[in-house]
Amino acid sequence: MANQQHLDILRQGVEAWNAWREQAPGIKPDLSEATLWEIDLMGADLSHTNFSGANLVRASLQGARLENAVFYRTSLFKADLSEASIREANMTGANLSGATLHKADLQRVILYRATLAGLTSLTPRFTRPISAKQTCARRTSLWPVCITPT
Repeated sequence: MANQQHLDILRQGVEAWNAWREQAPGIKPDLSEATLWEIDLMGADLSHTNFSGANLVRASLQGARLENAVFYRTSLFKADLSEASIREANMTGANLSGATLHKADLQRVILYRATLAGLTSLTPRFTRPISAKQTCARRTSLWPVCITPT
C-alpha cells in the first residue's frame, strides 16, 4: 500500500515532488498499488520508487528518472516513457502493452514475464555498449525479445 505522505506530495505536482526528492535524497518513495491513471509525471525524479501493483495506465513519464524503480506487476498500458531513464529498473510482470519507449534508456532493465505486446516507438537508448545477452528479455510474452542499440 502506498505511503499517503508520498502520494500527497506527488499530487502537488512534479516541481514539488522533485524539490522534496532533493531535500530527502535517501528516501525510497512507496507508491505501490497507487492509482495514478493518466498522471503527468514528465521530468519527475522517481528513481528508487516502489510502484509494485500500481496503475500507471496512460501515464505521461517522458524524461522521468526511473532508475532502480520497482514496477512489479505494474500496469503501464499505453504509458509514454519516451526519453525516460529506466536503468536497472525491475519490471517483472509489468504490463507495457502499447507503451511508448522512444529513446528510453533500458540498460539492465529486468523484463521477466513482462507483457510487451504492441509497444510503439521502440527506439531504446543505451548509455554504453552492452552485450546481446544483457539486452534480451527472457520469458516475456514475446520471448525471446532482444533489443539492439541503434
